[in-house]
Amino acid sequence: MNSPLIPSPEGPNNTSDHTPVGDSAAPKERNRALEGCLGIATLVLLVYHSNQTNRGFYAIDALMFIAAFVLTASLIREQTLTGRIHLSSYYQRTFKRYVPAALAMLAVTSLLIFLFGNTHEQQKSFPTVLATLGQVANWQQLFSGVPNWDNTTKIRPLALMWTLSLAGQFLALLPILSQALWTLAKKKLGIFTLLLFSLTVAAASVSPMLAASHTTERLYLGSDAHALPLVAGSFFAALTAWIQKHPLAVNKTRKAIERAAILWTSLSLVGIALIAVEHQLNESYEYALNYRSGLIVVCLGLGILCQSLSMRPNFLQPILGFAPFSSLGRLNYEIFILHLPVSWILHTVFPTLAPISLLTYGGIFTIMLSAIAHFRITQAPAHQPWYALKTNNWPLICLAIALFIACAGVVIY
Repeated sequence: MNSPLIPSPEGPNNTSDHTPVGDSAAPKERNRALEGCLGIATLVLLVYHSNQTNRGFYAIDALMFIAAFVLTASLIREQTLTGRIHLSSYYQRTFKRYVPAALAMLAVTSLLIFLFGNTHEQQKSFPTVLATLGQVANWQQLFSGVPNWDNTTKIRPLALMWTLSLAGQFLALLPILSQALWTLAKKKLGIFTLLLFSLTVAAASVSPMLAASHTTERLYLGSDAHALPLVAGSFFAALTAWIQKHPLAVNKTRKAIERAAILWTSLSLVGIALIAVEHQLNESYEYALNYRSGLIVVCLGLGILCQSLSMRPNFLQPILGFAPFSSLGRLNYEIFILHLPVSWILHTVFPTLAPISLLTYGGIFTIMLSAIAHFRITQAPAHQPWYALKTNNWPLICLAIALFIACAGVVIY
């Protein structure tokens, strides 16, 4: 699993006249179109956090949705083939995929804050780091009264740790929930899909019910109110798996393939249109419309898009799977955790740097560092047993412990 906040999608990336219409590709085949969607969402996030636009906050929801879609699809394949989920293997893979890069980022960012940050930043960083390690940074940020994002203030290097915590909570519960629903459904994919649909409806109803009596920060940062992209991603993955088991036709004629291509391409365009419309209607995450219907419509659009891109043939697959987009998609997790610390240090050292320059230089440095982190930190442990800790990782662990103690000392002092 090569993933974001996100695993690298698997699925179809080309079309063959010898494939049944509406069928899926081989399980281990990469879906470059979904990787391209991850890359595009990552670019939107970079633009948004460089203060080029007030819009773009839905990019985080897109990353979480596709992560849930891909992870659930892989768990469904495992459940279908073996009848159960091997929890120990899942948690080992997840730990090796996410934790080394996150620890490295927290250690280096803490060091930079200690060296270059002001007293306020130093004092605020320790609770955030501690909450991130405990996977409760979203609640810590909410109770501390820190807004999610304010493009009128200085960049906060750890401002997105709430998202990592929210995703981490989901990653911890996903296999247990999936196994429970699979057992309840008696290993029938259709019933399993209906159960996930009921959970999606329940998740979609939380924000509208809380909107009248709670602040937008509570709605945006709360695990219950912002669980919809993750739960909906799981539902659409199950729905896609069910559709793939019941292809539209097994007719291999050219006309049947052309009709299927038009259908899946049209659905992809509908999904993109829904996302684009809501992106324009909701200028800020603080808009009430976002919590009454906006996020629901975006998740519907993402679901239609991911489902249709997982089917073949689809004329948009080679476009969205364009190599630069899919390459960024594979680096999305590293870019996600590194882009704000990089932007912060650039803004701290060069406070007069224009937003467009911050986007350009920060984006270049972030992508370069993300590529190094991906291949040297993230991918290296993925091919080793969990207990095979290399000697050259000890300095990083010692540095993390030292910085943790130093930050604690700053706060106490």
